[in-house]
Amino acid sequence: MNLKVENSENRLIIQLYGLLDTYASRELQSKLMHLVQEKAPDIVLDLKKIDYVDSQGIATLFKSMNYVRTYNKSLKIINCRPIICRIMRESGLEMTLAY
Repeated sequence: MNLKVENSENRLIIQLYGLLDTYASRELQSKLMHLVQEKAPDIVLDLKKIDYVDSQGIATLFKSMNYVRTYNKSLKIINCRPIICRIMRESGLEMTLAY
């Protein structure tokens, strides 16, 4: 997984590329923790170019959502593929999806 961070007004847009699997999940969580402590109040994860998410990737999204909330910030997920959105809805991440 690769990522690109872009500042946009009062939020950070993090564009993810590739696979969100066990290996990539550790990297994403570490990067998010660092960014949340230092940057914008809102975080947007753009999953447009994510091809695959495994169970560890879903768990990382849950952990990230909870972590961001401890800093009174929000996390939104945009541009996910239909199958990934369905998995996220079924996993309880519906509230983070922005349509």
